[in-house]
Amino acid sequence: MFVGISVLLDFTGVIETGFHNAKKWEDLLEQAIEIGKMKKLSISSHQFENVQKPEASLYPDCVKGGATAFALLAESHISVHTWPELGSIVIDIFTCGNEMNLPALIEFFKGTIPHTNLNLIQIQRGDNPE
Repeated sequence: MFVGISVLLDFTGVIETGFHNAKKWEDLLEQAIEIGKMKKLSISSHQFENVQKPEASLYPDCVKGGATAFALLAESHISVHTWPELGSIVIDIFTCGNEMNLPALIEFFKGTIPHTNLNLIQIQRGDNPE
């Protein structure tokens, strides 16, 4: 028996600066929760002001830092972390229960975030072999 599912979405090629904004992610998480038929407990975010440019920075003209956003749900959580200097956004979704619409939630993120590549992994969690 499994207790839930983790969905890991790794987006690359995200150069539109709005998608590295904490406030935008609060709004997107509100929409995602509604689409996924989940119950919001709270949403929080943080905007990093200074970008730390690694030597391998894909977008060296980037001047603003990334964002972190988190939705605490009755069904668990959604977390978002962005790196504008790398054009990268990672989203972790953990859900438990049977009422939410996880496929619609995944399609929402895939269709909303302008990207060039997506790596998606789904993992069943809490396997009890008994």
